[in-house]
Amino acid sequence: MADFQSINMLILVGWVSSDIQFDTGKGKHKDVTLARFSLATNERYEEDKQLVQYHNCVMWGHKRAEFCKKHLKKGQLICIKGKLKYRAWEDDQGNPRKTTQVNIDEITFLGKKGEYVDVPKKEGPTPGPKEIKDPFV
Repeated sequence: MADFQSINMLILVGWVSSDIQFDTGKGKHKDVTLARFSLATNERYEEDKQLVQYHNCVMWGHKRAEFCKKHLKKGQLICIKGKLKYRAWEDDQGNPRKTTQVNIDEITFLGKKGEYVDVPKKEGPTPGPKEIKDPFV
């Protein structure tokens, strides 16, 4: 078989459809921090019907998870780039469980700035531009 590098890359554009869950715990070799949320995408078919799919998304790493917790809000339109991951485990009762999730590498905010994210409003009038003297005159 030839040396061929396969690709596991996924790009989704959709709406954050759940509150952000921020978790810390023990991993195999170190403490882990992650943010979980659901992303809804929709496809139109026929003239008046659409299919909505919900994707389980995970952002790994303390700073990246904190970023999601701080800036992502339910209903916000985003684009994510990541990898599809399948996991299997046994729950506390010994039942086999499976899930599919998107491990996020990048998030791009879509829409107008501040449209979905809570941005503090400035109080009072905003100052105008400062007058700068031209040093060459």
